[in-house]
Amino acid sequence: MRPIKKQDDISVEVIKKGTKGTVKSTNELGFYEVRNLIDAFPDAYYYMLIGERANGKSFSVLDYIVEMYFKTKKKSVLIRRILEQVKKNKMEKVFENLEINKNTNRISELSGGKFNHIVYRGRNFYFANKKEDSSVVVSPEPFAFASDISTSINDKSLSYPDVGYIVFDEFLVKENAYSLNDEFVKFCNALSTIIRLRDDIKVFMIGNTVNKYSPYFKEMGLTNIKSLEKGDVQVYTYGHSKLKVVVQFTDSPTFEKKSNVYFAFGNQSLRMITSGDWELGFFPHCPDGYKILPKDIKFKFYIEFEEELFQGNIVKKDEDLFLFIHEKTTPLKELKNDVVFSQVPSTNKNYRMLINRPTDRIGKIIWKMFVDEKVFYSNNSVGNAIDCYISWCSGKRRF
Repeated sequence: MRPIKKQDDISVEVIKKGTKGTVKSTNELGFYEVRNLIDAFPDAYYYMLIGERANGKSFSVLDYIVEMYFKTKKKSVLIRRILEQVKKNKMEKVFENLEINKNTNRISELSGGKFNHIVYRGRNFYFANKKEDSSVVVSPEPFAFASDISTSINDKSLSYPDVGYIVFDEFLVKENAYSLNDEFVKFCNALSTIIRLRDDIKVFMIGNTVNKYSPYFKEMGLTNIKSLEKGDVQVYTYGHSKLKVVVQFTDSPTFEKKSNVYFAFGNQSLRMITSGDWELGFFPHCPDGYKILPKDIKFKFYIEFEEELFQGNIVKKDEDLFLFIHEKTTPLKELKNDVVFSQVPSTNKNYRMLINRPTDRIGKIIWKMFVDEKVFYSNNSVGNAIDCYISWCSGKRRF
């Protein structure tokens, strides 16, 4: 374990896979096991699990909270982003895999044979017994609840005195990633409603590798997420506070998933499903051999997004007119003259926040090229970042 960066009062330590202190991330069946992470960092308040689909992240956490209920009677709250995600058709099968795990019923095992099924009614989860004639006897008391952050402000009067665990699954979203205004604040308000004045609740955040520009990373000060590799763990601490956030890039299963055969196409985005790579779309590149000379660049502008800097060039070459965007690895020099799009408000007249709401001639020219799809990128990673920046702009409130 070694410190790799300190920003303000946030300290970060990293445990590389295969080094001293490595946290074993899979169980005897080859799937992800969250209990190893909890045992290694029992004093953490947040456990963030990132990785490929179907490697056992969600199953392991759900299995854990069911086990803890029968051991301690601590209940759980399952959180989703929007109201639609907590409706019956979305939530009634959340625990289904625990009923049919490798020909065993984990609910029956963990309850000592008392229950074998879970029912979802009115945003509550109940243990139940499903009989051979398909009749169901439901326990009178729920062991878990469901909530969404988009409407959680309406739940401020609710009380959760017996809750010990909060599970926020699918917190990473690619499409419309910034569709909720002040999403992180809404998330914290939802937590506040549940936690109240306590400090003994563990929060699990689970996401597939679909968006490494999620607002949660920035808002939580997780500045080194992009450097995570599979099996790595990063531990964030915050000044003199007891707050500790543990982030793990979960390993792939120790065996080849049979389902991978269906996704063996050349599409790079599918590697998120098969191996857990960050999902990147395909974005337009200049044709092979196409050379942009300095004299072809008619105007330069810059985009600051999630602590990364990109340069946009308006290119006029023969009859071609387009934008070319690439990473900028050197600092800005003409701070008072360069046109810069940024997430941070500035008094500088050349700084502006929302590229999709131009207010001057050059801004309108730039945005029209996006609308007309006359934008080319140095690589897919740059294209993904700019795509996320535009999504962020689209999600900002209109005044």
